[in-house]
Amino acid sequence: MTAAVIAAASLHAAAVARDAAKKRGAMMR
Repeated sequence: MTAAVIAAASLHAAAVARDAAKKRGAMMR
């Protein structure tokens, strides 16, 4: 795995986590 692949994977994981948190926050309200 190159550094670029690792960086892309971590960026994608962060975006997915943020989207999940947003959906959960909308559900709470």
